[in-house]
Amino acid sequence: MNRRFVIAGFLIGLAAFLAANVYSYSQAFPPCCDLTVAFGLPFPLGRFGGLVGQVSFFFTGILIDSLIAMFASLALGWLFSKALPFVFTSMRNVKLWHLGTRL
Repeated sequence: MNRRFVIAGFLIGLAAFLAANVYSYSQAFPPCCDLTVAFGLPFPLGRFGGLVGQVSFFFTGILIDSLIAMFASLALGWLFSKALPFVFTSMRNVKLWHLGTRL
């Protein structure tokens, strides 16, 4: 396995989970001033709202979300390490074929 591909896939996966949760938090607006709304993907990380607009966090949701993000990022890193060398080799072969057959 190429270490650079694993690290790139891992970081891309973590960035995707982070972006999804930040977006979920930014879209958390309760429908009324007294209600609360949950935020976080795939599990709720906390609640936002109430009369004074407070935020409360669910530590089990944070823990489970972190574990899911880590395992999904590792899987994406493994997939990158298996697929990208094949793609790069194929693209190099196509380029060499094109350069060899052009007029």
